[in-house]
Amino acid sequence: MCGINGFNFKNEKLAVAMNTEIIHRGPDNQSVWSTDKLTFGHVRLSIIDTTDAGNQPFHYKCKGSSYVMVFNGEIYNYIEVRETLKKQGYIFYTQCDTEVILAAYDYWGEDCVNQFNGMWAFCIYNPQTQVLFCSRDRLGVKPFYYYFKDGIFIFSSELKGILQHAELNINIKSNICAEAVELYFSCGFIPSPLTIFNNVSKLNSSYNLLFDLNKGEYKTYRYFKPEIQKVNYDKKTLTAELDYLFKDSIKLRMRSDVPVGSFLSGGIDSTGIVYGILKQYDIKHFHTFSVGFEGRFDETSYINMAANELKNVTHHHEYYHKYDWKENQENYAFVYDEPFGDYSGYPTMYVSKMAKKHVTVVQSGDGGDEIFGGYEPYSRAIIIDRVRLIPAFLRKTFLNILNKQNSSKLRPVKEALKLSLLKNENFISDFLDNERYISESFKKWSSERLKECLDLTNNNLSEGLRMFDLLYYSLADKYLTKVDKASMYNSIEVRSPFLDYRLIEFSLRIPTELKCSINNNKILLKEYFENNLPNIPSGIIHRKKQGFTPPLRDWIQDNDFISVIDEYLETFRPINEEIYQFIKRIKNQPQLKSNLEYLIRFQIFINWYNKWVRK
Repeated sequence: MCGINGFNFKNEKLAVAMNTEIIHRGPDNQSVWSTDKLTFGHVRLSIIDTTDAGNQPFHYKCKGSSYVMVFNGEIYNYIEVRETLKKQGYIFYTQCDTEVILAAYDYWGEDCVNQFNGMWAFCIYNPQTQVLFCSRDRLGVKPFYYYFKDGIFIFSSELKGILQHAELNINIKSNICAEAVELYFSCGFIPSPLTIFNNVSKLNSSYNLLFDLNKGEYKTYRYFKPEIQKVNYDKKTLTAELDYLFKDSIKLRMRSDVPVGSFLSGGIDSTGIVYGILKQYDIKHFHTFSVGFEGRFDETSYINMAANELKNVTHHHEYYHKYDWKENQENYAFVYDEPFGDYSGYPTMYVSKMAKKHVTVVQSGDGGDEIFGGYEPYSRAIIIDRVRLIPAFLRKTFLNILNKQNSSKLRPVKEALKLSLLKNENFISDFLDNERYISESFKKWSSERLKECLDLTNNNLSEGLRMFDLLYYSLADKYLTKVDKASMYNSIEVRSPFLDYRLIEFSLRIPTELKCSINNNKILLKEYFENNLPNIPSGIIHRKKQGFTPPLRDWIQDNDFISVIDEYLETFRPINEEIYQFIKRIKNQPQLKSNLEYLIRFQIFINWYNKWVRK
């Protein structure tokens, strides 16, 4: 696990500056390498083959060819890929997965990424063709930022690395991307390939990028997209397949030459991962890490259910997160170097800091909801499909009658009738109520991507929404960005067994009714855990879904909060007049949940602006 930097000209001093800016990603070693038209920088967090043989930039020669690479991530199945390549005559001199990537590239070319099970962002320099081959993993666990303008190409693991090229004037007010601002306030994050600045992009998950050093041109293309699978209604067969994939995904992600622990949130996903690890491995005092909150968001009682059950085989650590949001906003703006509205990043930073004292690698339950159907909208989509059994003219008539009624009890019925009359691809934007800020950019972005996901799932709305979350909405640029930046800021690596690409493909074979129903979710996964990991407390398996959300409403001191908004509203106005008017209208009603969400996003944006935008 590391940080990578590079650009298409020679300047080792700049590469050192980029390395220094992201040194938290790799404090164990930093190096720079250059030619007359290329410079690479790398900072290393040693996980596999911790000897100097694994340091980067990594040079590789084989069968008359030579390559240089910088790589961030882990190829979990590197041992299996290495054995395949040995049969083709390849010889290996290290025990690291970096060497395996380069041998695989030499043998399979750009298709090598289809052989990998892991998380990665890398750049390979091919001196023979004078082409840079860059890639980001299938789900976007690892980040890859790049700048391109006037023939200059720069890449880095973090935006702040690219901003070290101060002479390019990237982070000035006039270069803020208008579409990115709109999507940030609509989504709470900026989706790939956009970033907050023009001319800087995030490589999409499951995409490759080729940059021709001679021509000064680049292109990107997608190498992975889930394909429509034949649904399997045989629960016995599905359970057997799940059993194999769950165990194997854990086995691959336990490969490490440094200590491994796990997050333990009190939810079914992280708890299942911990129990799954302990069932396969005889580990004494396995380290687990949790965060507790004050007030109604506290999950400590559920965390303790598992921690107490496992107290003889685990060493549990818990941080009780109290009010300190206001005092740590500048640090948050550094860690998340473009506006990022998921404020559960705060406790994620703290639990990562705590984990670093004991381990270098932690497992997490990320992806369980997207794979197995854990979110409430998936169930709501089932209701809508049932409502559609009523003839459309009757639904329109009922809706017109109910719209004349003001009862809040009728709102779910009115919403279901309304959504049932819309095209499926418009569900995301129209699912949200009128108090939300829904930009035209968001409507276009969400409808286009949901349409693509519906095509992948035979226009099944529940399945389409799940795939939309998996590929575009809730993972790569949201939850995975949150975890990557919070954990790497504390120099630890997070691995997520549920994000094994084989489980994504498997999920398309699970019928919807084994993922969720009107009143239940993760049906197959819960049954599997009950039958195969019977010691998991029933209260955890069957608890209601709760997000990893700090009690920010309770932390905010309204007067200070509103005064800061007033102070910076005029600063923001030239950036986006429409959002300015929206924030101005809602700022005096922070007690409303929907309003508070946008006021927090505005506050985070302003803190980011003060930290990064050059006046």
